[in-house]
Amino acid sequence: MSVNTSKLLAVLQELGVEKVDDYERKLQDNAGSAEVSRDLVAEGHAAAMLAVGRLRVEMGDSPDLVLRAGGQVIGAEVKHFRRERQDARDEGSY
Repeated sequence: MSVNTSKLLAVLQELGVEKVDDYERKLQDNAGSAEVSRDLVAEGHAAAMLAVGRLRVEMGDSPDLVLRAGGQVIGAEVKHFRRERQDARDEGSY
């Protein structure tokens, strides 16, 4: 998966997502790990989607995203789906 992270960062900034600089640093620090990079990109896409939905979004570590709307604050974890060895075993047992 090839993703233009510069474009993703620009979109996040344009949408007013908070702590994009910290997020960019995480992307740079983890550029050597394709799996972690994919996870981080997924967080960026989720942040953009929620910001388009007019939530105030802040990039974080734990939780991945902090969302604010109507005086409420919600922490959100972005789920990362990966194929596991057990998946192949499970498929063979049916």
